[in-house]
Amino acid sequence: MPQSESPAGLGLAVFMSRLVTDAAEAFVVAQQRQHAHHADLLAAAALPVADFANAIPEAEIDRELAHLFPSADPAQPHAIFVGAPYRSAQTTAPEDPPIQRRLGVTLVAEAPSPVGAAKSGIPPTTALAATALPARALSLEQVQSVRTATRMNLAVVQQTALRAVLAQPRTHVIVDSARLMAKVALSAEPDAAPPAPRSVPVAGASVVGAPWRLAVRMAEEKTAPAAGGAPDIFGEIEIRLKTVTG
Repeated sequence: MPQSESPAGLGLAVFMSRLVTDAAEAFVVAQQRQHAHHADLLAAAALPVADFANAIPEAEIDRELAHLFPSADPAQPHAIFVGAPYRSAQTTAPEDPPIQRRLGVTLVAEAPSPVGAAKSGIPPTTALAATALPARALSLEQVQSVRTATRMNLAVVQQTALRAVLAQPRTHVIVDSARLMAKVALSAEPDAAPPAPRSVPVAGASVVGAPWRLAVRMAEEKTAPAAGGAPDIFGEIEIRLKTVTG
């Protein structure tokens, strides 16, 4: 949509025409964006689930992990991080955190390792410190496995919901009528190129037309009084529009 000049200080006719033109153009642009956005949703719904999952931001993964595995440590957003306490399932006690039950992922017991820290996005200092942690702490590889499983689960849920919505009859938002309201200040200003004076008959007398024009400014703008000290008149302009299709 092209950028238009601010309507402050325009003549009344120019102001009105620009207000209507810009509003009509905005309706067309809004409809174009609806179509473009709907096409994007259709493309996302058709993606393989792995590709759809790759588009899920890391922050959303962290929010889901905070929901599934709350952390008792206020410094950690959730309980899945390198070095976090972890206990595998035993005959006398369940797995803690319950990763298998909530994500369907079985973690293989392993010693913590800094390998792959750059790919995971986990700070290298954290990954290196994991080498000194006991075996009952989550390793880097285990954290990656949990995050990957969380990402895939979110992708399946979100893509399934998206496809269900797109399968419904499509809704178009169409503007068939509108009302534009603009608060303006009206002032009488000298016309830069005044027309030739003309006489207007009024009750047997004649009045010579003065070289003035009615200038329009947005009411929010702090403008100087019009030339000659004429006071501004504040009011509203209302335009009612209705779509006519041929």
